[in-house]
Amino acid sequence: MDELRHRASHSHVPTHHEHGPEGRFEAWSYHGDVPWSFKALEQAMTSLPHGIYRAKGIVRLDLATGDYGIFHLTGRRSWLRLCEPGHSEVTTELIFIGERNATTNEEIRRHLEQTQEEVRRRGDAGYVINDLRAFSVVFA
Repeated sequence: MDELRHRASHSHVPTHHEHGPEGRFEAWSYHGDVPWSFKALEQAMTSLPHGIYRAKGIVRLDLATGDYGIFHLTGRRSWLRLCEPGHSEVTTELIFIGERNATTNEEIRRHLEQTQEEVRRRGDAGYVINDLRAFSVVFA
């Protein structure tokens, strides 16, 4: 697992990339150091800009255990697999794929950070689960 974290933290993913015939799809990236609550992550991913079809990456979580999540989104269904922490602190690294001109890196960053701030300001406690390693969290 440390190797996965090492590769993610040292990858040089372009911040913007076109895919498919005639550039029909684009990719955008997000990097952040602030830990995510389940509630904020769920709210952010269920309200992404229209035209984003896929997302994946590593998410830093605000869990006392230090666990982090491997995140996947397909359409409007997403899931998070929890992983035990290693020796280094994890940062959130996400890649989004969608229709050309559906969004920008700046719009994604603003959306994610605003969602985190809204949930924090509301004091939304989120979910209480005693042993998270027994679960894969699905946001449907």
